[in-house]
Amino acid sequence: MSDSRRPIPAGRLDRLLSPFADVRDGEARGALLLALNAFLLLAAYYVIKPVREALILTGGGAEVKSYSSAGQALLLLFLIPAYGRFASRVSRVGLITWVTLFFISNLIVFYALGVAKTPLLGVAFFLWVGIFNVMIIAQFWGFANDVYTPEQGKRLFAIVAVGSNTGAILGAWVAKPLIAAAGVYVPLLIAAAMLGACIALSRRVHAVVAVCESIKRGLVAGGVPAAKIEVVYSGTDLERFHPGVDGAPIRRELGLDREDVLVTQIGVRSWRGWKELMAAMRTVAARRSRARLLFVGAPPPRAVEIADHARAAGLGDRVMALGHRDDIWSNDAVFRAHVTGGIRWALGIEN
Repeated sequence: MSDSRRPIPAGRLDRLLSPFADVRDGEARGALLLALNAFLLLAAYYVIKPVREALILTGGGAEVKSYSSAGQALLLLFLIPAYGRFASRVSRVGLITWVTLFFISNLIVFYALGVAKTPLLGVAFFLWVGIFNVMIIAQFWGFANDVYTPEQGKRLFAIVAVGSNTGAILGAWVAKPLIAAAGVYVPLLIAAAMLGACIALSRRVHAVVAVCESIKRGLVAGGVPAAKIEVVYSGTDLERFHPGVDGAPIRRELGLDREDVLVTQIGVRSWRGWKELMAAMRTVAARRSRARLLFVGAPPPRAVEIADHARAAGLGDRVMALGHRDDIWSNDAVFRAHVTGGIRWALGIEN
C-alpha cells in the first residue's frame, strides 16, 4: 500500500517512478542508470553462460566439469585477497573501470583462442566464468552500496533489482538462438560490448560526498569534477549517541571482558591510516595485554586485507573487523579510545 503522506517528487522522471518505489527529487536518474547497469551485467553473464556449458561438455564432459568447479574455489582463495589489495589502492570507480576492462580483454582473448580451436579452452573458460560471476556482480553491488545511503538503498534497490532480473531473463532467452545463428564464440564479443557500456554507466552514476569544503578542494585538485561533489557536513544524533547506551550486548558479541581495552576506527579508508594504526597497535599490545583493535565499516575485501596484515604483524587475535553496522551507537558505548585518521582533512585544517 502506498503512503499517502509521501511527498510528490517535482521532477517528471521522479514522478514516473514514484508509484513503484519511494523516489525522492533527483533520485530517478541515478536509479535508472544503476538498473540499466545491472541489466547489462546480468545479460552479459547469461549470454556467455551457455558458451561455458558447451565448451566444457565438448572438451571433457561432466567429470571434467566437476573437477573444474573445485578449481574455481581454489582460485578464489588466492584472487579475493589480491582483489582486496588492489581495491585499497584505487578509487571505487577506478576499481570498476580496471577490473571490467580486464574481463573485457579476457573475453576478446577467449574469442581469438576459440576461433583458433585452442585445446583445453573449455576448462580455462569454465574457471574464468566462475570467477567473473563472483567478482563482477559483487563489485557492482558494492558500488551501488557506495552510491546510496542505507536509507536510500531500502527505497531504491527494488528498481535496481528489476534491472538485474530483467537482464538475467533476457540474456538467458537470447543466448541459445544467438549461438545457433552466429556460432559459439560471437556471444563473447557481444558480452564484452555490454561490459564496456557498464563502465560508461558506472562513471555517469558516480558521485562523491565530502564532509567539508577542504576535502572538496582536495578532490577537485586531484581531478574529480566539482559538479560531482556534494558537501554534506557530519552530524550526531544525540538520541542515539549518549553515555547511557548499554554496551553489554556488543561486548558479548565480540567476546570482550570488562577488563579489555578496545581501540576502534570507524570508516576504514586508506587515507584514514588504518595500516599506521595497526602498526601503532603493536606497541600498545606489548604494553597492555588486554588491548584490542576493532575496525568498523570494512567491506569484505578490506576485511580480508586487515586480517592478513594482523597476522603478519603478530596481532591475529588482537584485531577484529566488522562490516556495516546499524547499531553503531551501541558500539560506541564499548570503546575506550576512538582513532580518527586523516584528521587534517576531516576538520578542514589548512597549513
